[in-house]
Amino acid sequence: MEYLQPFGTAAFLAPEGATRALGLAHFQDTTDGLRVTVSAQGLEPGIYVLRADEFFYDPREGDSCADAQKTKDPIDQPVPWTIGPLKAGGDGTARFDKVYAGIGNRFGSYRVPAQPVHTKDSAFVSINLKQFGLTGRKLTLHKWNPDAQPQLGDPVACAIIQGDRPFGEATMQPLPGQSIKGTAYFEQDEGNRTLLELELSELSPGKYRLVVHEFADCANATGTGVGEPYQPDNAQLVTEPNYVWPLKQGDLGTFTVGKDGIISKKKLFHHPLTSGSPHIIRGRAIVVERLPEPPEQTPTPVACGMVTGF
Repeated sequence: MEYLQPFGTAAFLAPEGATRALGLAHFQDTTDGLRVTVSAQGLEPGIYVLRADEFFYDPREGDSCADAQKTKDPIDQPVPWTIGPLKAGGDGTARFDKVYAGIGNRFGSYRVPAQPVHTKDSAFVSINLKQFGLTGRKLTLHKWNPDAQPQLGDPVACAIIQGDRPFGEATMQPLPGQSIKGTAYFEQDEGNRTLLELELSELSPGKYRLVVHEFADCANATGTGVGEPYQPDNAQLVTEPNYVWPLKQGDLGTFTVGKDGIISKKKLFHHPLTSGSPHIIRGRAIVVERLPEPPEQTPTPVACGMVTGF
């Protein structure tokens, strides 16, 4: 059985209420089970969990939780699924990577705990299993204190879980003092190769590079909003277990700009970037950096865009 493009879904967590929490959750079938990979930021220190709602929606990528409508036919839908825990430290970031063995299309229908049990010593105990689906469910991030409350706190971030997309596009927004505009478009083929088509204008002559960052808060791209260049540890594709994440420090390549101030280039990557991996670039930020002369100096961010699917 081949797994050229393993089934996957993604959820782009946006802040709920007055919080600044945001992040990305990805669900991927692997030969060992369902792999859940989460990264979030803008959190107060503490313990958090994700909750996949029992209701389904008819989502479009980019729909907010406020846009979502509950299905009119909730018959035979599963109970909520609680995922975690995630621990946020002083920097406000939390990460989670776990394989739920025996769950996934390879093993038939997805199955999850029918009733999550919360205790101080064992946060999540599977006491029963029930079939479920992922795409179209609402996913919320909650703070959790196992000592003070068995219930979850109010949601701090929310998303509608979307299916994988072979396409992605980042519309670049100029950072303060800049006028750059354009897009970075990604198209992934059946062989898992990804073509980048880059069209940027209104640049000063010089050298530039594109860098994928872990988070997508472009409004705070010159600060901590986009996090570090994206370089996940032990990021391996299920189809080729020894094939590691290909982008070194998130680097998508370096490009030279002449007097016309334009970049119009195509670049082929011999690996997936938008789907089929727990470390997709959809839902993350791409930052355009002007490289300094001499190169020992710090690059200058000039534009930022979030990679979305369509």
